Amino acid sequence: MELGETSLQAAVREFHEETGISVEAKRLLNVYTNFDESYPNGDKVQTVVFLYELQALENFDISNFHNEETLRLSFFSKEEIAELENVSDKHRLMLDEYFSDSFAMGL
Repeated sequence: MELGETSLQAAVREFHEETGISVEAKRLLNVYTNFDESYPNGDKVQTVVFLYELQALENFDISNFHNEETLRLSFFSKEEIAELENVSDKHRLMLDEYFSDSFAMGL
């Protein structure tokens, strides 16, 4: 987040920066926190994640999108996501809650 920015403003800005797609928030889904996270240099932090459902403001084509931060964009079906091996436990929880529309841990 940038100084003075809300979590929603940060989500909309970051999504656009990383995909080129302009979006608006449909709803806040959940807020997650991790009290005991450590960086490789040993710093201990508490992270807070705001999970928003976003909607594109216009039609878009991601087939040729690339920038400094994003190597490739792809859409995945629910079934394809379930088969992905490189999804962290934290992200898997968020995806499971999203697909079941059951946000029990957070707000």
